[in-house]
Amino acid sequence: MKIYMMAGLLAAAIIPAPLVAKEAKPPSVKQLANNCKKDGNACIAAAQALLSDNSTPKNFTEGVRLATIGCEQYKLADACLIGGKALISSNVPENLDKGVAMTNKICTMSAPDRCIQANQIYLDSNAKQKTLSFWYGGSNHHSDVYRPLKALCEQGNAAACKANGDVFYLKNTVNDGAAYQTNMLAIQSYRSACDKSDAYSCSRLVELYSNDIPKQRVTPDLQSARAFAAKACTLGQKQHCNNATSVAGSSANEIDASLPYQEQMLVAELALRNGKTKMALDALNRMAAEKRDEANYRLGILYLTGDAGVKANRSTGYYYLEQSGYPEAALLRAKLAVQDNDATAYNKYMDKAYWAGSKEAEVWWLNKQRAYLDAAEARSKRMIADARENDRQKAAYEAELINRAMNNYYQPRDKEPMVCGLFREGGGMVNKCLSRDYYTKKYGG
Repeated sequence: MKIYMMAGLLAAAIIPAPLVAKEAKPPSVKQLANNCKKDGNACIAAAQALLSDNSTPKNFTEGVRLATIGCEQYKLADACLIGGKALISSNVPENLDKGVAMTNKICTMSAPDRCIQANQIYLDSNAKQKTLSFWYGGSNHHSDVYRPLKALCEQGNAAACKANGDVFYLKNTVNDGAAYQTNMLAIQSYRSACDKSDAYSCSRLVELYSNDIPKQRVTPDLQSARAFAAKACTLGQKQHCNNATSVAGSSANEIDASLPYQEQMLVAELALRNGKTKMALDALNRMAAEKRDEANYRLGILYLTGDAGVKANRSTGYYYLEQSGYPEAALLRAKLAVQDNDATAYNKYMDKAYWAGSKEAEVWWLNKQRAYLDAAEARSKRMIADARENDRQKAAYEAELINRAMNNYYQPRDKEPMVCGLFREGGGMVNKCLSRDYYTKKYGG
């Protein structure tokens, strides 16, 4: 027993304990800075560490240098963002140009989200206020920021349109000329964003056109303010709903016909929601008479469904749908034709929906064309088969005639014996019958 215990102790002394892997230490800022020469992400990590408010020690110059390498050499948007933010936020006038230039590079790197973030850095800093004093001078940072955001906005990016509006939106300033010029540019961008259903931008337009902002120097336009309030309300900005339904005109029971068409449609929709059915129907009928597709479609829906207190009338609903050029109107009319068991109307309105641009009707139309081509191909194959059969039968018939002629099948029964067959005559072969006597004399048979 003692021998075994000693052996166990000896084995324990000889066999080493299992090794425990040590956690690798993260690279130091110095190591990251050295790796920046061959790795752009190392530049970002080092710059972020050096420029962070919590970093110890903080080295602004080295951090910006490394961020610049990541931005210019490796074309990394995050590096441009870090360096640009540091420069713009430094409150050093000479760094402002460098910071704006660096953040503007982001907008050429196919990184729209980062481009908009860069713009927000500009807005959140003191840079915007600094540039106001020399708006008419040689340096114009608003234009520097405006150009890339404008390009993104024109490509359909609503967030870029909104951000660009924010660049120019000035709430209070003593510089009347700058206030007017910048706020008019803000209106252009906010309108683009509002058209893309950005509620914030619609709200900004209400403020600008209502002249609720002191010293903004934009000519008040209450009709436009109400129209944008209507859209803001439909997008969830409830604070604008009361303003939206207070339509222009001496009476609160009509919608101002001088408003742009789309704005009249918005106010009419809000009137329906607020129980002002007659006011909405009067405006919709007026616009429908002007061949406005959206108004006809909306009236068609109202009369089919009986919504908003409108008395349902199927035939009236059909009429308005048929007057509209909207693909959705034609498509809905076709589907209703199915309920009516009217195949002719179904095909008519599906065809109309296709030509109006409906994707659903396009699938139907392509299937219809495919079925037509398949039927035409089947007819063609049948015609070819029939022609071949006719040729076969004709050839068989002609062969039978020759065969009968060669075997004297056509000999008259009540006259002298005849010999029928093919005979050479006039340089060709002729199918004819000869009397036995004539044949014997001529051919000796």
